[in-house]
Parts: sequence; structure tokens; C-alpha cells
Amino acid sequence: MPANPEVAEWVGKATEDYQGALALMRQRARPLPSLVCFHTQQCVEKYLKAALLFYGQSFPKTHDLIELYELCLPFLPELNDIFEAISVVSPYSVEARYPGAPNTVEEAQEAVEAMKCVREFFKKRLEEEEQD
Repeated sequence: MPANPEVAEWVGKATEDYQGALALMRQRARPLPSLVCFHTQQCVEKYLKAALLFYGQSFPKTHDLIELYELCLPFLPELNDIFEAISVVSPYSVEARYPGAPNTVEEAQEAVEAMKCVREFFKKRLEEEEQD
């Protein structure tokens, strides 16, 4: 866990969204793919914000993952490696919460895999940075 309490709090909230998405994904009888997609986006958003705080940066009030990604790039250029994963969940901050085209189980599965990729990236980077 990060030493900075504010970063740790954001990582904790990201972890809650991660666990929530996984728990909802396991519901086979009554799948809730839109909620899964929403929580995957929230998890990624909170990791991006935690990373910015970790590097001493503030961030705007936004759910735009691409904007947050771009703010992180100067400190984490290797974030380019997971841009595709971030892009997968990016639309789900709004799209998944309102009427319109409902998300499918397949979309939810893809979003969960993307979320796992992003989580692994940030967990690894934050742990490595703390050990320096």
C-alpha cells in the first residue's frame, strides 16, 4: 500500500471497484453487465488519479480516462503499453449508467480483462516506486 494516505485512499477505492466488478461478473443467473462495465471504468479512473497524486500532481474533476491518461504520461511514459486497456473501459463512466444500448456480457468480460491489466500495471509501478 502506498505510504501517502491520500494515494492509499484512492487505491483502496479502486480496489473496491475492482472487487465489485468481479463479484457482479460472477452472477450467472442474473448478470449485470452495465454495472460491471461501470465499476471497471471507476477502478481505472481511481488508479489514474492515485498515480497522479503519487507523483505530486493534482487532477481536474473529470471522469475522462483519456484526459487522466495524458496527465500521467510525463511521469509514466510506459502507460502507453496499456492505452488499449484504458480505452476499452473509457466510455463506461456515463454510457453504462443511463438508458440506451445496454452493455452485453461479452463487453463486461472484455472490460474486466482490461481492468485487470490496468490494475496490475499500477500495483506494480506503485510498489516498485515505493521500494526506491
